[in-house]
Amino acid sequence: MLFLGIAYGMAEINPNNPYSLEFAKKLKPGNEEEKRNRGWGIGDTVTVTETVPEGYISENRTQTITLAAGTNTLTFRNYPVGDGTLQKTSEDGDVEGYYFRLYRHKDSDAGVASKTWCGRSDAVGNVYLTNGEFEEPDGDRIYTFSDLIDGKYSLRELLSMYGAGDVQTESITIQTSGGVTEACDLVFTGDSLHVDDNGDVYVTAVPLTGLTGGGHLAITIHNKPILVPGSLTVKKVNPQKQPLSGTVFLLEYSTDNGAN
Repeated sequence: MLFLGIAYGMAEINPNNPYSLEFAKKLKPGNEEEKRNRGWGIGDTVTVTETVPEGYISENRTQTITLAAGTNTLTFRNYPVGDGTLQKTSEDGDVEGYYFRLYRHKDSDAGVASKTWCGRSDAVGNVYLTNGEFEEPDGDRIYTFSDLIDGKYSLRELLSMYGAGDVQTESITIQTSGGVTEACDLVFTGDSLHVDDNGDVYVTAVPLTGLTGGGHLAITIHNKPILVPGSLTVKKVNPQKQPLSGTVFLLEYSTDNGAN
């Protein structure tokens, strides 16, 4: 759809490019009648702004042209944006209720705006979008992080949100597929992961390509329990390894001197 800053115009789909629109108008030299009726003519400057359809990004959505005799053409190229999913995994099957923040960094030179996506993992570890800062969605849960374009991204697992002091993030894997222009298979472990003062784990700005044009971003975050020397951790789970509450345990132990 095009919004024209003029009275009349024509927008056509370019058959050679399914994501391209052309604006064209023929003018006849010396046709003053046309200029009076339509408000513009040869020598006038016209600005055309495209209303970009949802799910697409425009290469140059606003263009200006000085009209000349004959056909005047402006080409608007649109590209589908990418999307992504987040998956939470853990050695002990504890994957529900973890919070994540995906952040796209601003790049003024490339015309990329900053944006933040917040999400929470469900009972099987799939991460769905939340409203604002981790509020439950009003309707159905949405598991696709949309509107992803090429740029620099940071990912943060907010362990401080639920006091998960007994787990640590072991690895974060980032993969892209579909329309990828540059192979990208990034796995962050050990020293490549950062921990802030709150205990939250994050990956610093990572440049990702192949999202603009319909690429897919898949992120897997894997945790493992923290085992303290000389300690024992007991968790009750169901056959699907989901945590259960309300169970009572009796712990018996012995030492080298036989005391119980």
